[in-house]
Amino acid sequence: MGAPLLTAWELARAWPDADLRVIDDSGQTGSDAMRRRVRAALARFAR
Repeated sequence: MGAPLLTAWELARAWPDADLRVIDDSGQTGSDAMRRRVRAALARFAR
């Protein structure tokens, strides 16, 4: 899920309810930290 950070930053600034989280140890294949953040975000949407 890698992409230029600038694009994500611009989108988060333009989208008032966005919650941008930068995960340092995650690359093209992801990481445990990224999977935890994705699960947490999905849990918030499920409520």
